[in-house]
Amino acid sequence: MNPTSRAPAAAGALLAALAIGLSAYAAHGLDDGHARSNLQTACLYAFGHGIALAALWPRAAGRLARGALLALLLGTLLFCGSLADCR
Repeated sequence: MNPTSRAPAAAGALLAALAIGLSAYAAHGLDDGHARSNLQTACLYAFGHGIALAALWPRAAGRLARGALLALLLGTLLFCGSLADCR
């Protein structure tokens, strides 16, 4: 598998790692309870979906499977990004 075709799996692993860091920030760095709750929810979803993407991408055979996993990545980024807006 060439490096370009591994990019979505790497994005999933990065998403999971980022979720761990942001979860720590939510637990220790936010005073607003509503923002903390939203960020922790975003981290939970980002971690789970990131792990799933990293695990399933190498096994995805075919355009439909890879398209579904790319849709999973996009949906996760949009959903978690909208929750993580901690202004």
